[in-house]
Amino acid sequence: MEIPSQLYTTYHEFASDMILLNFGQSCRLIYPDKLTPCPNCYQDSSTNRSTNIYKPGGPQSFTIGFCGWCNGDGFLKTEKSDTIRLRIYHDKKYFTKLPIDIQLQDGDVQVFGFMTDLPKLQMAVSIMLHTDAEGYTRQKYVLYGQPQPHGLGPTRRYFIAYLRFI
Repeated sequence: MEIPSQLYTTYHEFASDMILLNFGQSCRLIYPDKLTPCPNCYQDSSTNRSTNIYKPGGPQSFTIGFCGWCNGDGFLKTEKSDTIRLRIYHDKKYFTKLPIDIQLQDGDVQVFGFMTDLPKLQMAVSIMLHTDAEGYTRQKYVLYGQPQPHGLGPTRRYFIAYLRFI
């Protein structure tokens, strides 16, 4: 029996709408900090720390103590992040059963997302769920286990993953 291609199209439209329009939540992916050399002081090449010697032309001059621009680190940290939409399930009774052996804890969640967003999720060091409520609550998670492809038909356009609360 062959499944009509229209069924696949209808399923993909429905699943996409469930993430984008109806039940999807904005989630912020936090990537490893980007380190850039401090423009205000010289760095020690053996330790990669500040020598705490002012670099002429730097934005904040100093003569004694440590560099106030980088706090003596020798580099500046810039947080990199991105936002994607995920369908989030907090209650285990609504989790889709996956063919993997994984030990879940209270507080773990299951998320559904677009396969095109999976590489971004895998590169993230942490995930902030419900970024619309970030000022009110802190829901910080990490990827737990191996995400699984999900979808109808030969083209799996979605993934399912578990996230662990940290």
